[in-house]
Amino acid sequence: MAKLVRFFDSGQRISQVSSNFMKVVSEYDMRDLVRVPDPSKVMIIEDDLDLLILYKDYLMKSGCIVIATSSTAEEILVDYKSYRPDFVILDYNLPGTMNGLRAAGEILNIDPNAKIIILTAFSDVKQELERRSHFRGKNIKVILKPIQISYLKSLVFD
Repeated sequence: MAKLVRFFDSGQRISQVSSNFMKVVSEYDMRDLVRVPDPSKVMIIEDDLDLLILYKDYLMKSGCIVIATSSTAEEILVDYKSYRPDFVILDYNLPGTMNGLRAAGEILNIDPNAKIIILTAFSDVKQELERRSHFRGKNIKVILKPIQISYLKSLVFD
């Protein structure tokens, strides 16, 4: 400990360390820096509270900003207009008057370029999506549950 104190008490050593550090920084070519992308802003609509918390926590720890969560589609439509997220993660089977597919259609009416992921346990939802012309050419994916949470993360970051 005494050697460490003497090292930092020595003005000469500190200035030497400082000048070496500045030399390294000044020699660094700033053009080599890669711009780190802004974190994705995500909205999650899931009526199963355990899944909602799981998705939210995992995506936040992965670098996303979860800007809104809800258990019904009606609530999130108001928030979508305010926040304009990069991604919307929707459960298909939601309480209330609107399922996930209908909510996705409403979101696309607000923003035709919206990126939407619908999570469902029903395999026929993909066919229903394909039958509706409103969804053709849109950035909307239907993922069957159960899902690996790392796959959900890859969809948001790709």
